[in-house]
Amino acid sequence: MHEENIMTNRQKQALKTRKKIYDTAIRLLKEYGLEKLTINKICKEAGVSVGSFYYYFKSLDFVVVESYKIVDQQFQKISDENKLCGTACEKVLQLVRYQTAYAVNMGIELVTQMYKSQISIGNDYFGSWDRPLPKLYIETIKDGQKTGELRSDYTSESMAREIIIMVRGYIYDWCIHNGNYNLSESAEASAEKLLAFYTN
Repeated sequence: MHEENIMTNRQKQALKTRKKIYDTAIRLLKEYGLEKLTINKICKEAGVSVGSFYYYFKSLDFVVVESYKIVDQQFQKISDENKLCGTACEKVLQLVRYQTAYAVNMGIELVTQMYKSQISIGNDYFGSWDRPLPKLYIETIKDGQKTGELRSDYTSESMAREIIIMVRGYIYDWCIHNGNYNLSESAEASAEKLLAFYTN
């Protein structure tokens, strides 16, 4: 029993250390960017050893992947709490707003690193359709097809894919233009055009 308590305390301390490294790395990534940031600097700021960093993360790219997983948790919460409301089209537009708002809140520097990391360490995770956001799009579109609001001669997966690719494209373009336009408004306007095509 005593050993189990010790393990539990160790696990809690491990989670605390991992979070400290992650929070520090994300803060410094936003400030310095991936090219100028070193693992030594992260460890010094976090007050941990370099060995501790590599115990929890294989590289800085994996810290970026972790931030994506946290975003996924937020979308899972949206799904669990049934936060979307209105017609299927209105719900899709809400998802577009959520998706772009997260990008804006994260900042261009971090979002740019996300795109780089997707390419450099592979896209098994990023490209998965089993993640909360794609599933939310698909489920919402399916509901719209069931009610007759959206066309059924296209699959919900193909419609969701087109919308997601469009939003990703806007986020990428927003990054390379240093955020000099309103990302949410632009992506939502294009989403409305797509939905007009898919609406009965």
